[in-house]
Amino acid sequence: ITIDAVFKKPTDENRLLILSPFPYGKPSRPTKESCSLRNRFVLGRTADRFIPHSAEGNSLAADLQNLLQ
Repeated sequence: ITIDAVFKKPTDENRLLILSPFPYGKPSRPTKESCSLRNRFVLGRTADRFIPHSAEGNSLAADLQNLLQ
């Protein structure tokens, strides 16, 4: 795995953990499905959520609604 220089030292010192729902390098382009998966991955790992704006009917709004049900 290639790690940007700014992340190398904290990673080597076990001070940085990088999590992703995707294999490294995939997907190569964001899709509606991959964005929704990313949103659900992050939302599922948070205790508190602050979303300053989410347009009604967009995928983030749908992911939030599904989480709250």
